[in-house]
Amino acid sequence: MTFTEQQSIEYLTIDGGRVPCSRYGYDSTSCAPVAYAVAVIMEGETGEPMSLDDLDSMMSLVVNDHDDIEYMLREYGTEYGFDWSNYFESGYSDSEWLELVGQT
Repeated sequence: MTFTEQQSIEYLTIDGGRVPCSRYGYDSTSCAPVAYAVAVIMEGETGEPMSLDDLDSMMSLVVNDHDDIEYMLREYGTEYGFDWSNYFESGYSDSEWLELVGQT
């Protein structure tokens, strides 16, 4: 089964939660579009339909700041309509991230 972006993001953000150490976002809402983009890339590259397990796996890699996410977006994102530079939370220092997520 293939899921739309909206369905995927709704599923991935059900529980909410902060992600203070990921370059891809600072909470589940900001990380979900990244997980969806990589799941779409994986679906296209493998030919296998996207599943909830795929979304969970991609979200896990995103919130844990895995390098494979960046690789997939940089190498394959454009081919699938994703501009990789839109999927990185940039411009924040570590202390700014902590302040942003209320950890200071």
